[in-house]
Amino acid sequence: MAQTVQTGLVSQLYTGALGKTAAELCIIGDGIEALALSALYSKNSAAASAGNRAGAEDLPSIRLLGGVVPPHIEFSSLLGTIDKIVTGQIKTKHDTNVLHVADRRLRVSDRGFDPGQCLENASQVILSCPATAYGAVAAKIAPFVNESMTIALVGAPLFGAFQFDYHLRQHRPDLIVNIVEMDSLFNHAKKSSHGISLSGVRRRVNLSGRSRNETRRSMPLAAVLSPGLLPASNLLERGLLDVGAIVRPVLVLSALLGGGVDRLANIPEMLNRSNLSTLTEIERELSKLTFVYKSSLVDFTRILREEARANSNFLPARRQLMSGANPADSTTEALAEAVSAACSSWFSGLTWTHGLAIEVLSRYVGEQLVLISELGKKAAVAMPVLDSVIDLASALVGYDLRKQGRTLASCGLDRASLADLIELLNA
Repeated sequence: MAQTVQTGLVSQLYTGALGKTAAELCIIGDGIEALALSALYSKNSAAASAGNRAGAEDLPSIRLLGGVVPPHIEFSSLLGTIDKIVTGQIKTKHDTNVLHVADRRLRVSDRGFDPGQCLENASQVILSCPATAYGAVAAKIAPFVNESMTIALVGAPLFGAFQFDYHLRQHRPDLIVNIVEMDSLFNHAKKSSHGISLSGVRRRVNLSGRSRNETRRSMPLAAVLSPGLLPASNLLERGLLDVGAIVRPVLVLSALLGGGVDRLANIPEMLNRSNLSTLTEIERELSKLTFVYKSSLVDFTRILREEARANSNFLPARRQLMSGANPADSTTEALAEAVSAACSSWFSGLTWTHGLAIEVLSRYVGEQLVLISELGKKAAVAMPVLDSVIDLASALVGYDLRKQGRTLASCGLDRASLADLIELLNA
């Protein structure tokens, strides 16, 4: 069982990254997202350094490499300018984890657009962008990536580490780097005149490298990004533990088909028997998939409840059903409460329009669900409900998401047999 890495262990892990000569860090990204990541790193590394009684002069400086990647959906141009995010109404009880880091606490020493300059002497890299941009990013930074560098892919979809390494090897076939993929570290961020404010900061984050050894080697960097880590058994488990990447497109599809995208700002009222049944059936299909690939079973309600309890002070309180009620109603109610508790802050933090809903749908279906569907075909596991979500989403966005989305070929795994994939995942 994966165990949470506690704050005390962060200090121990950080010693390896810090040492007597501070390791240089490069964060690849623009605007508020890159600044928010630098704020998290600055705050957590300073706390770890204080625990180790290290001097402030030993803390690593941060360089920001801009002009390379597009932002994630939460920070896209649909929502605001490069320096701010347009937010809707956020319910306080779902958004208790707010972190503010003053500008003077940010250890950004340089900002530039030259990959060679920003990556010079860097031993650690943080990248947060849609997986569809991995190829372009790899092409720009490959000539300047150092051997044994550690790269953390924040907010990565399933098999993001495989894909990014595949693109790097197109330019540097013999390059050996440590790559770890992680869940998103927070929901939203905004810039004020005094610093950076992050809402929905994760107290627990799933992560995995391509092997157990790679996960261990990447822990010093990952542990500073998030004090609460849950190392997954492999990349498949890590990707499927990020249940939000499956829940979000299903709910957005439900809203689009129902003609009310504005309802996404209030998830408890958005949930109904149809979209909850869809999630339940997808959960069953994923459980069959994980059995074949020898990974942990997927339990949406349990995972979302644990996420809600870890990330906020809001505890789902399951209501007692009347005697003689259908057990299926009890299961559906438990799932509804878990989805509301874990996902409401992300949905309610955005101002929903038809264009944004289409972008969210295409992004999550193309990056996550298409690849899961292909893994099902490889394992001869029928996934009719998940496939129907992909087909309906394709009809709404106006193009075939299977052809445009991420596949095993995108990750350099199209020629791998089922046995090869299982062995690779459990290395």
